[in-house]
Amino acid sequence: PISTVWDEWQETDYLFYAHQYLRPCSILTREVEPNGDDVYSALMMNLPDTISYPEKVIPDKEHRIVSGIPRKAITFVEMPYRSDQHLISVFRHPIGIPDSMFPPSWKNT
Repeated sequence: PISTVWDEWQETDYLFYAHQYLRPCSILTREVEPNGDDVYSALMMNLPDTISYPEKVIPDKEHRIVSGIPRKAITFVEMPYRSDQHLISVFRHPIGIPDSMFPPSWKNT
């Protein structure tokens, strides 16, 4: 059986400057607080590089859900090789610029 562990978001000033705390997640809910701020609950997943941070590994038999996450704590990051530049049908063509468009001082002579 898989157990579910619920954690409440804890904000620190250092947290927003240290990218080591970024981890993949799936947003489960969004709520609006009385002051109008959006807060989220998310299912946290393991980092791809768990070898470097073994103490931060979520066990396979555990779901870790964090609630009360502010919008400013969520960062969208492109998955490796998933951006538009990696599409098979993307247009790739060298763009030639004539040397006459550049002033002589910019050219290596």
